[in-house]
This record gives sequence, C-alpha cells and structure tokens, in this order.
Amino acid sequence: MLAQLIDKKGEIFFDGPSGSSGPADGIEQRIEAVVMEMAAKSLEQADVLRLEYAAGLPQVCERRKIQDYDPSTASQLDRARALGLSWRTYKRRLAAAREMIIERLSANAKR
Repeated sequence: MLAQLIDKKGEIFFDGPSGSSGPADGIEQRIEAVVMEMAAKSLEQADVLRLEYAAGLPQVCERRKIQDYDPSTASQLDRARALGLSWRTYKRRLAAAREMIIERLSANAKR
C-alpha cells in the first residue's frame, strides 16, 4: 500500500462495483505527507524508503541516474548499491524512515 501511495502522490482509488470510490481513509495522505516531510529533510532517507517499497521508483531512478534496476529481483544489498550506500547505512536510513512514519502517524492518532 505504501508503494501505491507514493507512486500516486498520496491518492489511492479503490475500484468497486460502482467504480472508483476514493481513498478508504486518510492514512494514505498522512503517510505521503510524512514521506514528503522526510524528503525535505533527507532526500536520501526518503529515496531509501521509496526503493525499499518500489514506490516512486521512476523518479528515484531518474534523479539518481540508476539504470537496469529491477525491483522484483533486487535485494536490500542491491538497493543499497543502486543508491551508492553501504548495506549498513541503507538499513539505518530505512529504520529511521520507518520510525519517522510510525512516530508521525502515532502523534496524529493521539490528537
């Protein structure tokens, strides 16, 4: 779902018997807002998250000049190499990205 969310810039439409009904709730928009905030602070961290979930892949590959990348067969090590990072750095950035999303969503839920 995160991959679809990022690819569609925060809008996911679910097709049902009566056609598109729009997002089921605002979670998609909240996640996208956090990813956009993340990108403003650390584009590398946001790119790690996007590659991990194959979300926004064309934009990341174009911006970073990544060629011949196949997300369906890529391991975390492959993704780290594609971004020019060590595997450990990739994993740290990914953990930080996930934590930021969890923190922001949890904070919004408490309001």
